[in-house]
Amino acid sequence: MEKVMEFNQFKKEIEGQLIRNIGDDSDYMIHTATVPKNGENLTGFTYMKKDGNVGITLYAENMYEQYKAGASIEQIVKENLHVMRECSKGMPKDLDFDKLLCKENIIPALIPSRGNEALLKTVPHIPFQDMQIIFKFAFEDFGGPATTNVTNSFAQEHGYSEQELLDIAKNNAVFKDRLIITPLDNRTFDKPLSKRDDDFSYINDLRDRAVIITNTDLYYGAAAILDTDVLSKVSEAFGENLHIIPSDIHSCMLIAESEKSKSEVQDLLYISNIFVTSPAERLSNSAYYFDNKTKQITNPFQKKEKDVQQHTNPTEPKR
Repeated sequence: MEKVMEFNQFKKEIEGQLIRNIGDDSDYMIHTATVPKNGENLTGFTYMKKDGNVGITLYAENMYEQYKAGASIEQIVKENLHVMRECSKGMPKDLDFDKLLCKENIIPALIPSRGNEALLKTVPHIPFQDMQIIFKFAFEDFGGPATTNVTNSFAQEHGYSEQELLDIAKNNAVFKDRLIITPLDNRTFDKPLSKRDDDFSYINDLRDRAVIITNTDLYYGAAAILDTDVLSKVSEAFGENLHIIPSDIHSCMLIAESEKSKSEVQDLLYISNIFVTSPAERLSNSAYYFDNKTKQITNPFQKKEKDVQQHTNPTEPKR
């Protein structure tokens, strides 16, 4: 039986073969870099124009999973290089980041606190339960959604506090207009989706009385729960308060309170985190509860923790 190559040796072999196999793509290069993603440092291979500033990035860690599943180095290089070439068709070599990285493109995003300590030193953030609210620039690049982090240097340069960034992000059209809810059984998102200003009354007739809340890009959409006006509309449609399951960094599940007990909801999250959600996309180990009367999100399993919910519904300072 052939010995399985260690990861560090594997990624060096992949990098070398990607560079060698570019072949006739004389205008392109492979740029290798460490990319922090949700608490993990991944090795990214970016296929890009030699004189450009954007490209297609695929990750050595995903390729290594292919390798451990039985794919050969040659097959992995061939398949991933084909993906890079296909995805780069029609892609501009440069993006005007000065226009894209503006306050109108800022959205909030939720990430786990644990595992992101290094990232949190470099970006503005607000504690939210056992998670952190960070901020991202969201924009379209060559036909698809893309994001990049709002950094401490950007916030300092423009004089924004964390609370000001949150106010901006929650009120930006790029956040509000992309928010959607959809029935739980519409996991393929091929059925009609409801925007934040639509009529939600139909959801009370759903068999499961549960919905998914996310955004149209299905990317960092879990932060949609920060829009408590939408949570309130869902709660009113169900006629009761809500359980919140943070499915992953991209979406949350909202369940009518009477459908599941608190322990059943926590069990659902546990099963999802273990068997469904990839480690890089896990958001929280705790389910939450939305009280429509107080408009507050709380953690029923950590009642003694200080409630930081005021960040989602900022109040005016006392006069």
